[in-house]
Amino acid sequence: MDLEQSIIDSLSNWDEDSFKCELYQFYGVDANSFRISFGGEKITLEAVEDPDDGYRSYLECIRVSKENNLIFNNIPYALIKIVITNDSGYQGFEFRGFDDDHVWLRVGTNLYDDYYPYFVFEYTPKEK
Repeated sequence: MDLEQSIIDSLSNWDEDSFKCELYQFYGVDANSFRISFGGEKITLEAVEDPDDGYRSYLECIRVSKENNLIFNNIPYALIKIVITNDSGYQGFEFRGFDDDHVWLRVGTNLYDDYYPYFVFEYTPKEK
């Protein structure tokens, strides 16, 4: 199985065990897409918001991006781990710095209010 399919399967199935020992390089965000790499192979992923509900929104899926005009850093910003989070009304993924636990990216759904959940795509670059 190739890297793209392996990561997509793990994200789609919320398979936390597959991320426990893996470290990825993080190259940044463009629009609702982000780039990571593992073992030298880069993959660009897109977080897709569920388009079916006007007032409420959820993370529909994370898929391989087909967009070719995205811009990412050539040098990775950080070595990261992927953490599945389900607390305080937030359900999704956190892309955390391996050495400092800085949350670079959060992708998921905030369920703080069952009536108005919302799609989350929060990129937090590190301040110097």
